[in-house]
This record gives sequence, C-alpha cells and structure tokens, in this order.
Amino acid sequence: MAAGLPVIVSDWDGMRDTVAPDVGIAVPSRALSARHSYGEGVAHAFDSLAYHKYTNTLSALTELDLGALVQAILALARNPDLRQKMGAAGQARARSLYDWAAVIPQMQRFWAELNARRAKDAPQTAPKPAQTLPRELPIAPNPMGFFAGYPTQILPAGVADCVALAGADRLRQLYSLRRFQNITPSFEKLDTLLRALEALQSAGPQGANAQQVSKMAGLSVLTCERCFAWMLKYGIIAVKRIPKHNGHRQSTMEWSPTKAGLTGLSPQDLQALSRLKVLSLPQGAVLFQPGQKVEGYAIILSGRVDVSLSAASGREILLYSVVPGQSCIQTTMGLLGDAIYSAGAQTASPTQLVMVPRPLFTQLMDRTPSFRAMVFSAFAGRMGTMMELLEKVALATGPGPVQLTQSELAAQVGTAREVVSRRLENWAQRGLVRTARGQIELCNRPALQAIADAI
Repeated sequence: MAAGLPVIVSDWDGMRDTVAPDVGIAVPSRALSARHSYGEGVAHAFDSLAYHKYTNTLSALTELDLGALVQAILALARNPDLRQKMGAAGQARARSLYDWAAVIPQMQRFWAELNARRAKDAPQTAPKPAQTLPRELPIAPNPMGFFAGYPTQILPAGVADCVALAGADRLRQLYSLRRFQNITPSFEKLDTLLRALEALQSAGPQGANAQQVSKMAGLSVLTCERCFAWMLKYGIIAVKRIPKHNGHRQSTMEWSPTKAGLTGLSPQDLQALSRLKVLSLPQGAVLFQPGQKVEGYAIILSGRVDVSLSAASGREILLYSVVPGQSCIQTTMGLLGDAIYSAGAQTASPTQLVMVPRPLFTQLMDRTPSFRAMVFSAFAGRMGTMMELLEKVALATGPGPVQLTQSELAAQVGTAREVVSRRLENWAQRGLVRTARGQIELCNRPALQAIADAI
C-alpha cells in the first residue's frame, strides 16, 4: 500500500483489518474445523511432528476461493482506473495509520489505557485460571480451534456438493510439485487423495459431498473432508452450487420476448417468458465458473458477456463474447447434454439479461420450433465463423502450413479448443488437413471450400 499499488490478500485475521475494501480486494478463505487437526495438535505437542511440518499440514486444511482470486486479478488487470484509485487510497491509508509517526502515539495511548484498566479493576482475589477450549487437548489445544475466527468461513460437515475438474494425473502432478511425498507424515497419502477423487469422478456432473464420497471410497468422513479441502485449494475440484453474486439485482424493466427475437411463440409460452424478471448486472459480475452446473439459459438484452478459459499456466483465453441476439455455447451444451461449465463468464460492460430456468428451457425446446431453431442456429453460426476464418487464414498465407495453434484458432472463432480439436481430427482422418504443434496444413482446399459453402 505504501508503494501506491492495489493489493489482493486473503480474507484472513489481520489482513481483513489492514486492507480496507477501498485499497484492495480480499479473497474469501475457508478452513476445516477443530476436529480435523486433533492428530496434528498431539503430534506437535509431543515433538513427533516438527514445526515446519505442523504448519504445512495446517496450511493443507485451509483453502482460498480460487475462482474469486482469478476474478480479483482480472478485475485489476482490466481496469486501470480501479488500480489507480485503489493505489492512491492505499498509500493514503498507509501514511495515516502505519507510519511510525502515527503508530507510536497509538501504542502509547493503548499502554495508558491498559494501565488505567489494571488500576481500576485490580483483582481482590486470586485470578481465575485461563479458560481453554472445552473438551480440547489440555496440554496442546487444537490448532484449528484457536484459528477458527481467522478464515472467512469454517467449512461445514461434508464440505459441500463438489464436482471434479481435473483427473488423477493433475493431482499427482500437484502433489509432486508441492513435494508432499517428502513430508513424513504427510497430511494425507497420495493414494488416499486419488481414491477420494476417483469416487467423486464416478458421481459425474451431479457431484457429491465428502460424506457421500466416504461411502463410495471406503474412507472415513473426516479423511474425505480433509481431501476435499486440499483439492479445492488447488482447483482439482469445485463447489457445484452456483453462489449468489453481489451486484445482481432484479430490474423493474419489462421485456418483450418478441422484440428480443423470439417469434412464433404460443400464448402460453409468451406469457411464461414475459413473467421472467430482468437482471441488471454491473461490469465485472461473474455469471458462472468452471465446474458449476448449468441452471438456465441467458437471453442478453443489452451489454456484453465474455466467456473465457484459464489455462493451468494462468493464461486466459477468450473463447467468445455474447451480445444481444446471440447465445452462450457453454450454456447450451450444458442444458442439452447435462454437462458442467468448463469455462467462466463475466460481464464486460453493464448488462441486462433474462434467465430462462432449466425446466422452462426444456419445455420450449420440446414444443416450440422457433425457440429450438434459435438455439441451434447459434451452433451453426459458430461453425460457419470457424470455416470462414480458416479459409481467410489459408488464402492470406498461401501454400504451406498455417502458423496457428488450436487455442488461438478457437479464441478467434469464439468456441472451445475441444470443439476445434475434434473438427480438425475429423478432417485429418479424411485427409483434408494435417496438424502439428502450432500449425495446421491444408491438404485439400477444394474439399474444405465445399464444406464451407454447404454451411
């Protein structure tokens, strides 16, 4: 703050008092309850668990909201005015509160206050013994019990309904990268984590909580809760339930499905859609995050929504933007195929939209040809855009391979990399293209042109 820079901190005891909302962004933190650290408390008290291993284990039982952290970084990266405003406010706060000229008088006043309290409330009898946490270790109170007030939230029993975002290979990679295999005893063994993850994967997009996974994996509930906390910490799993986001409010504005491009509706469908409330969202509002279940179909009335994918390296790829008259491919795929979101969405400007609940969406797809045609035309539009881009790139570069990665092609087209990859693989099997790292070679331009013309 003293350097005039905005800050991002964990919402943790001390930090939440130091960094006010006008100078930085606090990322929610969550930790397991006291009953999860009983063993560590005993082991450390009897010197069988070194201090650095003790703190390492307690860190594994604490997680930050990874999605909120990503959004905090993006909010500052995309908004220079916000960075400047927070930086200036932070510098002013540091000078007014944390300069020695301000700190020393505060300390002197505090000492004087303590002396006055001692003089006024001097005990007439022997002081009572210090209270310890009830039913806790008498010689080494439970560490997570002491720290219960530090995080934003203590994770509840069962943690939450979660879904798997990554597989066993990613878990092994992170476990090795953090060198947990070199810590004896580790907070949990690699095999235990893999069993919990495998059980959660078997639950599919419906997800499961730690209590349910304990039955599927043959592990104790306590162990599964510890595994969940660690996997949440590193983004291997995510909470399934969509959180309520601050800044979302219902508008009194009325909307017309017909004016929004929905024609050919029956009076029944028109009435059902007209009753839906318009949501007014500020710039930067998060609509969904990877791993969450699709709950409804968004109809954008004004503004723009950006759908992006964050790679493990931290690089963000813009998949596509959604403006009035367009639909979100991620949402459509989730509603039609019961898939979870693999990307995240955030408003790029103040946006108004209507959310069609999943049951109503399903009914409209079944009985309303015009609504069904609107949804499927979005897929055709995206595919046509990909063909046009591929054709333009090929003509611009002339003979030889196109120097373009599949991720870059997907970002320019406005679709997911997996969609591009599957299409290119199909064309490669037919001898139309040949792919290599960072390049695409067109082997049969007339055939590709014929495909493009047919769309």
